Amino acid sequence: MQSVATEFDLPTTGFLLVDHRSEKTKIQPPLLPLCGHATLAASHFVFESGLVDYNSVEFSTLSGVLTVNRIPAYEINDSEHGVYILVGTVSVFKDIEVSVVSEMLNGVSVVDVLMKNAFDDIVVVLSSAEEVVDFKPRFHKIKEGPGRAVIIAARAPDGSGFDFYSRVFGPKIGVDEDPICGSAHCVLALYWHEKSGKCDFVAYQVSFSSLLSPLPCVSVWIESMIHMF
Repeated sequence: MQSVATEFDLPTTGFLLVDHRSEKTKIQPPLLPLCGHATLAASHFVFESGLVDYNSVEFSTLSGVLTVNRIPAYEINDSEHGVYILVGTVSVFKDIEVSVVSEMLNGVSVVDVLMKNAFDDIVVVLSSAEEVVDFKPRFHKIKEGPGRAVIIAARAPDGSGFDFYSRVFGPKIGVDEDPICGSAHCVLALYWHEKSGKCDFVAYQVSFSSLLSPLPCVSVWIESMIHMF
């Protein structure tokens, strides 16, 4: 599997194994405890290919069992067509020493810093979106520091049309900078929800943008296109 992933030369590659005896679907990224995009793509394939004829599957991941449900679009909005794939996630934060993180990130001005319990990813809120865009990571410092990956974020500039900017660095797991990270947006949406009370966000990950809506406490909808080939 590792050689296949190397040939694809993408940040992450998921492998899907189906256990028909237990009616549980297994997704196994060899190095990651959980990959959000791989889970979404695998769910789409499982549901749309007819591999299963029910609306709920369980994925056995390195982080434990993850339940995925297929929900008709009309139950979420006014659309008569399409489906939503609901992936159950729970994010719990714990505090972490600010000085350690600031040193790891070149002495940036830190507004808030938290560690997400699920994967020990560090969420660092900076003072401005400009700092997020201009930040020059020292990957060796991030690799030596705490946490699995580092998510930096800040409120978007007024009039930009976005709610927050972000970037994600994961040199410890072989991805120096993730171009777009679904799990990071899930945790950031929850963070900004707790700060602002809002439930709908438009987020910008520096070179890519994602639309997130709505957010009822711990559920996040990430609208995206999946292409099968």
